[in-house]
Amino acid sequence: MACTPPPVATTLNDAQMASIMAELLLCEGATVMINGYKRDSIASVYYEEVFAKQHTNKQEYEDNLRILVGDIDRMERILTESERILKEKQSLLPTVQ
Repeated sequence: MACTPPPVATTLNDAQMASIMAELLLCEGATVMINGYKRDSIASVYYEEVFAKQHTNKQEYEDNLRILVGDIDRMERILTESERILKEKQSLLPTVQ
């Protein structure tokens, strides 16, 4: 019988990953209508703020994503939490009439 290797630990916890995913999606939405270099500059600053807020950086985040690809159940839980965060933020926005 083959042994299943233990899951590789991530350096960021699930709450951090969900928060980062939600914030990065907001960044993409906020800058989608801006073109060219200006968009890249604004997005870059926003991304750095998101990572700093979670005491991490782009490389560590991407390394953790690579690990999570191998754990679909955990990734789904993180994505579900990220969606909950986005819905919570959306509920705080004023409604347009």
